Amino acid sequence: MFIKSFKAIQVYGTLDFEIDFNRDLTFLIGANGCGKTTVLKLIHSFLAVDIGKLITTPFLRMELKVRTDKDLHLYCSKSDDELEIGVVGASEKIKIPYLVNEDKRSFGREYDFDEAAALGDKSELYKMLRNLPRITFLNLERTYARSGADDDFDDYDSRRYRPNYRRMVSADNGSYANILDASFLIQENYRILKKYEDKKNIKLKDNILKSAFQYSENSLADFNNKKVKSEISAILNNKKEIDDAVYSVGVKDAGLRNEVDKFFNKLESLYESIEDADDDLVSLELVMNKAQIDRFISLIDIVDDHKSNIDKLFEPINTFVSTINDFFKDSRKKVSINTIGRLVIEDVKGNDVPIHGLSSGERQLLVIFAHAIIKIVRKPNYKKGVFLIDEPELSLHMKWQEKFSEKIYELNQGAQFIMATHSPEIVGENFDKYINVDG
Repeated sequence: MFIKSFKAIQVYGTLDFEIDFNRDLTFLIGANGCGKTTVLKLIHSFLAVDIGKLITTPFLRMELKVRTDKDLHLYCSKSDDELEIGVVGASEKIKIPYLVNEDKRSFGREYDFDEAAALGDKSELYKMLRNLPRITFLNLERTYARSGADDDFDDYDSRRYRPNYRRMVSADNGSYANILDASFLIQENYRILKKYEDKKNIKLKDNILKSAFQYSENSLADFNNKKVKSEISAILNNKKEIDDAVYSVGVKDAGLRNEVDKFFNKLESLYESIEDADDDLVSLELVMNKAQIDRFISLIDIVDDHKSNIDKLFEPINTFVSTINDFFKDSRKKVSINTIGRLVIEDVKGNDVPIHGLSSGERQLLVIFAHAIIKIVRKPNYKKGVFLIDEPELSLHMKWQEKFSEKIYELNQGAQFIMATHSPEIVGENFDKYINVDG
């Protein structure tokens, strides 16, 4: 999905907007108070069907043109006591009466959870809107991380699975992201990938067993020392990959691994013994081990195919780590993911750095790129959705601001980014990607 255009009138009584967005990347620029952040908030509230926010935000009417598998022209209008949501040209409408309440913030939250839930049972239009691809809004609160945030992760992790919490999260449809959300997103993604890896390891184990029973039809007349030397060299060059494959299928027995090492040592000695031998002389030891060599050549293909699949599987995680480290090298820190998917940050001396020990700019990068990469890389187009980012330059050094947009542009694989910014460095040379907002 992507947003084609946004239009709104009498927002907060005085602001009017009419904006056409680029398919991939749009920068909203303008003076303070022109309404850049307001545009992002309204789009998010509309597409997330946040009834409470729509009721409590003053506007007369807004329209969104979006593209999913078809074009949709959505509108939301308000009178003094009713909110109406619909699709231009369609008969069904959502009409929600409301009371003017002095404590609008409290009213909005209560209404969102109770009334919107009831709408889902009776309105096909509401269901359609809720099933639109996810909107991710990275607002100004995204970098918040109090002291002890790392200690709270386990509690936060467990709360994510509680029914009430899941209800609140689903009500926001992706909602506002912060540093703990980013950490959880990485860990959850890693857990899922590990499950897929386990399945692929079972397939690898089956293929290794099958290769052990391959019958080798070798004729002494066809035996060629030079070819066998090349095959042995290929096996030796892939020793690490074969070792890793043996380990990944669950072979952790020290005795068996010693036998594997012994085989490679013998093979290396054999290779050295025939290195300078006459190519026309056939070594008896080579003949005796030719079938085993053939099986290992077959094993190399199996292992290479497995490694390629695993590399593709973990591409989002690996891309995230390499992207963050490309920035963090300037502050002499390094990011990695441990065996349970936890984000690990180390300083130049190898000491662990807690999340709350990072600068706000470093946390900013973690949050934005965690969401951008994990939700985009190797995902089908219908799942990539839209990213709304308010002031991506927040707390970033000028050098990092310049690099930021380059990375987003480089990594984007079909998602749409809409960013509100004050920074020329963020816009960079993307002069065809910015729109001046003057509500």
